[in-house]
Amino acid sequence: MELQLASTQFNHVPFGYFLLNKQLEVVSLSEYSLTHFPSVRSFTDIVDSECHKKVIRFLLEAPSIRTIEANLRTHESPLSLHDLHCYDEKDYIHLFCINKEKQIRGLTKWMDYIHHTMSLSHYDFTPDTWTDQDNLASNMKGMDQINRVTSDIINEIRNPLTTAKGFIQLIRPHLHKTGKGSFADVAIEEIERADSLLHEIDYFSSSLKPLKETAVLSKLLNETLHEVKREGFLQHGSLSIEHKDEDILLPIDKKQIKHALIHLIKNACEAVSDSECANGQITVYYYKVKEFAHILVQDNGTGMAEEIMQDIFNPFYPTKEKRAGLGLAISKKIVQAHGGSIQIVSSSKWGTTATLKLPI
Repeated sequence: MELQLASTQFNHVPFGYFLLNKQLEVVSLSEYSLTHFPSVRSFTDIVDSECHKKVIRFLLEAPSIRTIEANLRTHESPLSLHDLHCYDEKDYIHLFCINKEKQIRGLTKWMDYIHHTMSLSHYDFTPDTWTDQDNLASNMKGMDQINRVTSDIINEIRNPLTTAKGFIQLIRPHLHKTGKGSFADVAIEEIERADSLLHEIDYFSSSLKPLKETAVLSKLLNETLHEVKREGFLQHGSLSIEHKDEDILLPIDKKQIKHALIHLIKNACEAVSDSECANGQITVYYYKVKEFAHILVQDNGTGMAEEIMQDIFNPFYPTKEKRAGLGLAISKKIVQAHGGSIQIVSSSKWGTTATLKLPI
């Protein structure tokens, strides 16, 4: 297959760029990719076999993850550790591959540019929520500045974290030999938690323009529950789906709605785990009322106090230790971007119910 150079603004980025279709075939690539990576039909052909499943899941399934690490084949090395940055756009995937073993000058500025470009391409420019064009321009400029500052801060924090993690991974085998390997394990776990937090902040600060497609609600919920179980969020208890209606078709951005649902189900899993109830249950209901689909996530775990309920949708208001307090804020932002609403009721006696309403 003859690969085509990318005829986009990303053709000259100083690291790997691939435009993939949903079969993960390479549609086009940057000059850097052409000279530094082997010529392949499918992107997975340059991925280390041990990373295959993780990379495929990342590109096609994982709604809450936009960056992962993977070993890739290059002309210079059989395997090199890379950061993969993924941006989904309708029928295509923009994939940026940054070699972690080679520090590229000006990398942060390039990633800021990419983040900004992707954000603008998905932004809703219809002035439905603004009073006039001047307000629209003023608010867009302000949001752009906030996004740029946030992106700069995130990258400035991520760079030393990545370096620290790399050094810890190098010395971890030696620490295990001396019986102190648990120190390295804890350090890496905390660095990954910090990186996950930065991702959530980045996600929350970016504009959310849903890329809608028709989705079968039952299939979407089954995929979401499968992902929750696979990630091990549910420590004990049961997780099930119930419905009153037949399949409901929704015009939604599937990755975004999955992201919102995972936050809600993860909270329910933790509530069940924290409770002393021997028969923990989490049930996802769905049904149709007029022009809206209702999705309920209900648990019989530890409920929330009334004073907490007043602020649960506020960003940076954590209800759990070691949390940023962004999960529910992100879920609300996603649902509202789809023209829907979200409501949560809770009681220490019977648990918590989160209700999503999405237009059909």
